[in-house]
Amino acid sequence: MLGESEGELMTWNYRAIKETCEGETVYQVYECYYDDKGELERWTKDPICAQGETLEELRADLSEMLRDVGSRPALDMEELRKRFPKEEAAP
Repeated sequence: MLGESEGELMTWNYRAIKETCEGETVYQVYECYYDDKGELERWTKDPICAQGETLEELRADLSEMLRDVGSRPALDMEELRKRFPKEEAAP
């Protein structure tokens, strides 16, 4: 998938990110963005939800989420915060 950032093409996908909240582990879906070497660069500040202007668009978005999340390992928010101490979340 490609998205634009500052005039350059940027690769992104949906990823599950594991986080512990109040002693419970939860997995949520985020959009993750990668640099030109394929390394994780940032992710959305908040988990995202599926959406569409029609039921077909919603189904397509859900299918894309399931495909992306199902084909990649989950990330760990605690590890991400260590790796990116300045919180590299996308707006």
